[in-house]
Amino acid sequence: MPAVNTLAGFYSTTGIGSLQAKQFERTDNMLICRKSIRRKDGTIVTAAQLGLKAICFEVTDEQHQAYLDKKKNEKADKAG
Repeated sequence: MPAVNTLAGFYSTTGIGSLQAKQFERTDNMLICRKSIRRKDGTIVTAAQLGLKAICFEVTDEQHQAYLDKKKNEKADKAG
């Protein structure tokens, strides 16, 4: 398994009361927490593999809206 530091840019938290989660609450950005993530090379990393309950990362409102638009367009293309 590759080194954990290849997840640069991702933040991890072990629970909602952690220090990192409290730091995110002070920003206008959104905190996304997942049980697993897919790396750019296609491998899937689960939080359990890293000894965590969740893998969390912060996104701006613009990034989140771009993601929603992308998913909407993909669904429209798939429908016809």
